Amino acid sequence: GGGLVLAWRKTRPPAPVGVASADPDALAVQIAALDAAFAARPDATAAERAGYQQRRAELKAHLEELLSHR
Repeated sequence: GGGLVLAWRKTRPPAPVGVASADPDALAVQIAALDAAFAARPDATAAERAGYQQRRAELKAHLEELLSHR
């Protein structure tokens, strides 16, 4: 007979894109990763640049809000 093996993931899945961390350090890492990814794309379109700038502004505003409560 055949057996069925189930594997449970013990790690948390990554946060969905668009969800900002509640941890200021993790949020700063998210911003740095966004910057690095964008810097690696010198051929970015105007729409991609606008999307990057909007997302960065959202993350930065969230970081500033978290830091203001410390």
